[in-house]
Amino acid sequence: MERKAIIHHIYLVALLGVFSLTSCEKERNDVSEKRVKKESMVDIGARFPELRDSRNDTVYVALYPSAMLYLIDKGLVQSQANIDAIKKAMSQQLPIVRVKVYEGNPCEIAEVYPPTEEDIARYKESLQE
Repeated sequence: MERKAIIHHIYLVALLGVFSLTSCEKERNDVSEKRVKKESMVDIGARFPELRDSRNDTVYVALYPSAMLYLIDKGLVQSQANIDAIKKAMSQQLPIVRVKVYEGNPCEIAEVYPPTEEDIARYKESLQE
């Protein structure tokens, strides 16, 4: 009789464990709940962007010639503007942007903005070589 009670107890604990795991869901941020990240930024210069993948609230971006994979946190205020700037650059004849990353997390894109005139001149010069 005791063996049966132990088996029922184990079954109950396992069942509660499964229910507790399935009830844990990642809370999604509404558009109104966008965050502002106040951290110092580092300019990594002109890059050739490519949107690679989007999972949950993260967009993965390749910034050539770097071999690293960068990310954009869609929960931040600036994120949609960064994604739009990358899409615009990818669709134009001049697929180049300037990028800033967070100093504390150099894999996370903080800001994407248009290239300088010097960046454009260097890009056009490299095409003629």
